[in-house]
Amino acid sequence: MVFAGGCASGSLYKAGEGKGVAMIVILSISVTQAVFVDIGGWFNKLVPDAWRASAIAKKLPPSITVTDGWVDQYLAGYIWNQPIRKFSKLLGMSDMSLQGAFIGDFLVGVVIPATVLLLIVYVFWYRKNYRKKLPRGAAGASSLRQEATGYWSMVMSSKRTAIAGLVLGSPAGSRCS
Repeated sequence: MVFAGGCASGSLYKAGEGKGVAMIVILSISVTQAVFVDIGGWFNKLVPDAWRASAIAKKLPPSITVTDGWVDQYLAGYIWNQPIRKFSKLLGMSDMSLQGAFIGDFLVGVVIPATVLLLIVYVFWYRKNYRKKLPRGAAGASSLRQEATGYWSMVMSSKRTAIAGLVLGSPAGSRCS
């Protein structure tokens, strides 16, 4: 990240803006990840036998060589064995119902944690500068309406980012619950 001038998603963002250096970074990340994922040979000796046995037992198609390459063995032999936990099931709701999907997985699993994290960011980082921008008389006494307005101004400070986060993040977050 230090040499590239940012993380993978930041470089992808900069490449989308047309920055040539970021495009080189994205290309090198893609190539090195492809090589890293395909590494087999003596790296297979580092894979636990339990992962290999579990991957073989899944009888995957021959195009997926689960006995060569540590990433395939890791995914098929370890990750696929992990239990799936959903907020709807933890709350005693069916994950196949609208109520379970919306209240359990989306509201409890995505909206409330995101709101709490944004509230923490507002209180510790954004609030001080927001309060300085208020008119003289308004900055003294804090009302719930002022705080809600400050919170909302923080969320909407970059409308394109907020909208993209809402549109892309909500479905992705609710699928990962």
